[in-house]
Amino acid sequence: AYPVDLDGCGQHCVMAGHVMLNPDGTRRWLVTAPKDEPGHVDAVRVLKAGDRPRDFRLAVTFCGSGRIEVIDGLGRRMWGLSGHHFESIDIGRIFPDLPEKQILVDLYVPSPDPYPVWVLSAEGDVLAEIITKDGRHHDLLDWNGDGLDEIVVAYEPLIYNGQGQVIERLEVAEGDEIRDCVPLHLTADGPMYLALTTM
Repeated sequence: AYPVDLDGCGQHCVMAGHVMLNPDGTRRWLVTAPKDEPGHVDAVRVLKAGDRPRDFRLAVTFCGSGRIEVIDGLGRRMWGLSGHHFESIDIGRIFPDLPEKQILVDLYVPSPDPYPVWVLSAEGDVLAEIITKDGRHHDLLDWNGDGLDEIVVAYEPLIYNGQGQVIERLEVAEGDEIRDCVPLHLTADGPMYLALTTM
């Protein structure tokens, strides 16, 4: 489930599977899956907020049906890609010359195959492909203070720039297997920290 204030009223609607629920729990709208592509909603993130529901853009992955889509706050499809097992989504500004934020999404493949992570534009263009050993868990943060988001891949654990170059290798205790990563603001105006969780 994913909460989002579509009406600017201070109350959150909730995306629960294919259904967007109003704050009182009634159904607001339903995203219908193609008949030949069953599957459940895996991840939802706000790509763009707006003053009205129709101005919102929500990035959604459909696990089991091999799709990623961007829909508006009325549940209407803006665009979609298919043919891969799209999983988790992060939203940030990875490339400097684009007016809108970009989408980071991993394309699940069984181990030990190379694991791709894509950066997509707000219009669905593939801007970059980063090949990792295991890109299942990732996040974005401005690691070097340049105003752009870098890509953290938890399992490796490495930090990439938008061109797929490794800019930092994170040191962890020998034998620790990193499970996930969480960017943290511990003070109001201090630096960003990165918490790593282990198996």
